[in-house]
Amino acid sequence: MDIQLSNGQWLRADLTPCVTLRTDLSPVPATLEVVVRLDDKLAPLLAEGQTITAGYEHAAYTIIHNRRMADGAQVQGNRLMGFHKIIALLESCHKVAFIRNAAIIKENAPLTDIYRAAGATCSISSDIRVKRFYCYVGQAPSFAIARALQEEAAALFWTGSQVRVQRLAEMFKTEPVERLPVDTTQTLTSQFLERHGAPSYFSAKDDASLANSRNKGNRSAQFYLSADQQMLNNLSTFLLQKKVWTTRYNPKIAAGHLIDVAGKNHVVITAAHQRIQGGHGLQVTDRSRFWLGELYTGARV
Repeated sequence: MDIQLSNGQWLRADLTPCVTLRTDLSPVPATLEVVVRLDDKLAPLLAEGQTITAGYEHAAYTIIHNRRMADGAQVQGNRLMGFHKIIALLESCHKVAFIRNAAIIKENAPLTDIYRAAGATCSISSDIRVKRFYCYVGQAPSFAIARALQEEAAALFWTGSQVRVQRLAEMFKTEPVERLPVDTTQTLTSQFLERHGAPSYFSAKDDASLANSRNKGNRSAQFYLSADQQMLNNLSTFLLQKKVWTTRYNPKIAAGHLIDVAGKNHVVITAAHQRIQGGHGLQVTDRSRFWLGELYTGARV
C-alpha cells in the first residue's frame, strides 16, 4: 500500500510495518492508520495537520493524530528512529469531525448543503433532503449528520473519487461486486443482542397519542421528539451486521458495495485493508476484512 508525503516523496515500505485503510458507512467515510518509524527528517512531514495520499485511488488524507508508541527508539546508522502511530481522515471530509464554533441549523435542506456547511469539500454524486438538522456550538457535525442519515434511512459512503448518499433499500438493488457460492464467513446470530441493539421508537402526536415504529415488540424503546410516522419507520430501518469475511487483499471492495453470500446479498458496512510487514521486510501479510449487513426493516419482533 503506497503512501506519498506532501513533498512528493514516497514513504518506504520498510518504514511502515503496519498500514490499515478503512472505508465505512459514516460521515467521514475513509480513514488511514499507519505505524511508521520516524526520524527527525520525516517527523515534520507526518505531523498533525499534514496531508498524505494512500490507496490504489491515491486519495488524500489529513493527519489528526500522531502518537509516539511506548516501544522506545532504535538506532539505524547515525539516525535515531522511533515508532509512531498515525491516524488520518479523508481530506475532503475531515472537517466534519471537528468541533464547531458556529452552529448549523437547517430545515428541509439537501444533505449536500449540510455537508458543505460542515466543511466538506468533496464531490457528492447523489442527494437526499433532511427535514431538520441541528449542530450546535461545541458539537461535531459528524454525529448530527449520522443522526440525519438514520432519520432518512440512508447511508453515506466513499466511491474512491466522490461521496455518494443512498437510501438503504436502494443499496440492495445494485450489482454485487463479489459472489461467494459457499458461505465461508463468520456468521453473527443473536436475538438477544438484536433486541438490545435494534430498539423501537415512539413519539407523541399532536393529539397527545403515541405513534410507534414498525418494530414494536420485546426490545428496548426510545422516545424521539416530534417524529412523524415516516421518520419512526425510517429509524427502525437500518443495516444489521450479520457476517464478517476475511479474505485476500482486495482494495477495490469498499463500504457500500454489495456482496452475494450463498445467494443472499449483503452490504459492506466496513471494509478494512491491511498490510503487516515482519522484521526486515522478510514477511509481508496482506489481507482484507469486510463487515457485512442485512437490511432490517422492523419486521421481526
